[in-house]
Amino acid sequence: MAIRTILLGGVAALASFASQPAHAVRLESAIEWSFRHNNPNQGNGAEINAFDPVRQEIYVTGANGVDVLDKAGNYLRTLRISDSNGEVASVAVKDGIVAIAGPNGNDGRVRFFTTSGTFIRDVAVGTGPDSIAFTPDGARLLVAIEGEPATPNPLGGIAVVQVATGAVNTLGFEGFEAQKTALQAKGALFRPGTTVAGDMEPEFVAISADGNKAFVTLQENNLIAVVDLSGGSASIKELIPAGLKDVSTAANAFIHRSSEPAGRKTSEGLTGITALRQPDGIATFVHNGVTYVVTADEGEDLGNNRTILPFDSSLPQSSIDTVAALQQRQRFWGLDLDNDGDADTISYSGGRSVSIRTEDGTLVWDAGNVFEKAVTELGLLGLNSDRRNGLSIEPENLVVGMIDGRRWLFVGIERGRSIATFNISDPTAPIFEGLIYDLAQGSAFNNFEGLTFISAEDSWDGNAYLLASAEDQGWTHLFRLNVVPEPASWAMMIAGFGLVGGMMRRRRQQTA
Repeated sequence: MAIRTILLGGVAALASFASQPAHAVRLESAIEWSFRHNNPNQGNGAEINAFDPVRQEIYVTGANGVDVLDKAGNYLRTLRISDSNGEVASVAVKDGIVAIAGPNGNDGRVRFFTTSGTFIRDVAVGTGPDSIAFTPDGARLLVAIEGEPATPNPLGGIAVVQVATGAVNTLGFEGFEAQKTALQAKGALFRPGTTVAGDMEPEFVAISADGNKAFVTLQENNLIAVVDLSGGSASIKELIPAGLKDVSTAANAFIHRSSEPAGRKTSEGLTGITALRQPDGIATFVHNGVTYVVTADEGEDLGNNRTILPFDSSLPQSSIDTVAALQQRQRFWGLDLDNDGDADTISYSGGRSVSIRTEDGTLVWDAGNVFEKAVTELGLLGLNSDRRNGLSIEPENLVVGMIDGRRWLFVGIERGRSIATFNISDPTAPIFEGLIYDLAQGSAFNNFEGLTFISAEDSWDGNAYLLASAEDQGWTHLFRLNVVPEPASWAMMIAGFGLVGGMMRRRRQQTA
């Protein structure tokens, strides 16, 4: 097996596989600082984060508010969603304005502040606001209203807030009922007895660089909503099925844990077994004038909100028997793709991967099982035995950024105590660069959720950084990122210039 290393505070992190192409460069990372948000009088937790390049300040959401840190990781202040210090689900900053969103009971709200901490206004946005994002011009804020199932059942939607006035236009999904059968045929998932509008749970928002479109994941439904933002108005243009993934191949096969049947370590060769991608985190980028959408395909457990269907006669008994043996640990759905009353495929929940598609929904790449294998071989899979033995990794969130003319993708692995890295300079043929991890950090690296890329142009010292929050124990870490030539490349350079000598790289000491 070929080895790719990412240096983290002096700790080498394994990663790549022999099938990966040769690399001219590698990515190195080192922890600059770590901050634990465990003070109940402050934010008390770490989930989503954001960075203000003007004031060089960092925002991190928690159970009691949003902690504001300076660039060196020192605590400055806390922003509150309400007088009762309620939970904050998301934060975004743009052009001197900070927006924070939280459930505030059943009356979800967005609260606006200046970046100096002055309160501006409250805006009611509906039940369960989740991800938020400013448009590139800063004029509008999009809010994913999750509307998780309850009694009475709230409707999910996408709120478009005018930043200058606080006016809200909420977009619903009532116009897509006629497409329900066609969407199900492509792997969309709906709870029994629900309408399309009544079942949608918007999760995460990303906006195109030109501000004309937003892409919103509908994780539980295995869909991506496309919002038209052009012309100053807003409407949900279409629903893109995230699709089903064939996990019978060696490149995609899922790893089975402690509950696997004898001889059945993976899903390789299981005919009729697929996976619902169920995307969570989402981002966009532009390459050669084309807008691409990249998603973290986490998966979601819907509990008993599924129909138990008889199996289609085309499904082999060996596959059915394997699923039955795994049912207590893994999450499966029988999907009726042709609407004839039986399950045409048995699907795992979640793609355990990341995928890239063009803005029209065309899939151009899926990472397969490359970082599930890496996480497994390194023994990084969670600290919870049920996850470790049964449900495997859950890619949660991601971010894209440019370093030294190359585009990089960072993926937070919720159960894998690590961050997967890819060189996606060619969106159709990304290169897995490895994992950022450190076993010595233990739970301080558990459940990476919020990721923010800080470009060299926006940073305080001309270096690129990755801001990462691990929600399990409420830690935020700042990683310094460097792209360096491979040793073989250095050898060629030395030989080419007739130089003799050595090179020593200084590894920055970790702090916690």
